Amino acid sequence: MYFFYNLSIVFLTILISPLLLFKVVTKKKYRMGLKQRLGLLPAGVKELQGKRPIWLHAVSVGEVNASLPLIKGIKERYPDIDMIVSTITATGNMTARDKVKETDHIIFFPFDYPWIVKRVVEDINPRLFITMETEIWPNFLKTLRSREIPSLILNGRISNRSFGRYRAARFFMKQVLSCLSFLGMQTERDAERITAIGAEAEKVQVMGNIKFDASIPISKRDENRLKNSLGLLDHEEIMIAGSTHAGEEEKVLEMYRRIKKEHPSFILIIAPRHLERVREIEELVQKSGFLPVRKTSLKKGLENSFRENNSVLILDTLGELSGLYRISSLIFVGGSLMPDIGGHNILEPAVCKKPVFFGPYMDNFTEVALTMKREGGGIQIKNESEFFKKADELLRDKKKYAELGIKAYQAIQKNQGALLKSLEAVKKFI
Repeated sequence: MYFFYNLSIVFLTILISPLLLFKVVTKKKYRMGLKQRLGLLPAGVKELQGKRPIWLHAVSVGEVNASLPLIKGIKERYPDIDMIVSTITATGNMTARDKVKETDHIIFFPFDYPWIVKRVVEDINPRLFITMETEIWPNFLKTLRSREIPSLILNGRISNRSFGRYRAARFFMKQVLSCLSFLGMQTERDAERITAIGAEAEKVQVMGNIKFDASIPISKRDENRLKNSLGLLDHEEIMIAGSTHAGEEEKVLEMYRRIKKEHPSFILIIAPRHLERVREIEELVQKSGFLPVRKTSLKKGLENSFRENNSVLILDTLGELSGLYRISSLIFVGGSLMPDIGGHNILEPAVCKKPVFFGPYMDNFTEVALTMKREGGGIQIKNESEFFKKADELLRDKKKYAELGIKAYQAIQKNQGALLKSLEAVKKFI
């Protein structure tokens, strides 16, 4: 089966090579880390070969953020062991460089061609490989097993869409999953699904969601710094839409229009999931009758003109979203109003003791959404009208608002513990 898998990826590469070349030439994010993706690692990484580092892989921003307490915990327990963190996306790589202070090197994950992964694994020679959530790369995992290097899935999950694809290739997936040493899954459903597609049951364990442990609020100093950077006045409040995708900003702007009419002190901040969409969002904001202002364009002394022009602020920076949740009064988490995205992490605002609004499509965070709804701190809405109705009720009832914020925070406290279980799993293979 590996022969057909490799034949298919080579054929696909040849087929789409003109498009790939075009993207590499025209878009910076596709050029970032290209040498590393092709197996050409920096000299400093190769020097770790004899030290046998721990290698943790986090695909993008969400996985990087979730892995922060795990990385810190590993370094506290094993301070003499070097560590490498890899990502796939450019934003994930930048987030890791900004937030991951305990690691020795941050790299881009290699393309899953057998000759590339063999070279990279030989150059790094890790003592242990950890992948966050469920990143399954057949050639890479096979190479690790051939060198008797343990490989772990931690915080694993299988979405509805992924489950269907994996189940269709169960015969091959069984071979691939047999290369893994341990599979720590978030829920019973995730454990059942990974077993159904071929994982050995004795290697699978339900551990909870490490994102409940990863949700740590920013400091008061950073909170004040953010307020100052916005020139926020005492009577003003923020409505923020975090991690939005195409098709959602129009709905968010309509939500804001209704809120602004009844609560004129509110300022809207849109934080797109992908920064390359900033220009597209600026055009949407203009069409809606507002003036778009990028966060990076705000300078001290210009805040008043920003307000006078009925503006909408667009977050075009990395690393500030969790802090902005802390100082916002109305919080909506995107990726949840449009199908086929699966939602985003609603725990970051919940840890700030704020009620959290999200849409109907939360396939990637099903258990988290259910938990937050059950505990009362999460508010799921179907459309703009429902958002306005529920948000308006909360803004007029400060006592209820505070109660729901406390419930959101308590939901996190009740579900913590996956971090300790993950560290114990790592201990078994060090």
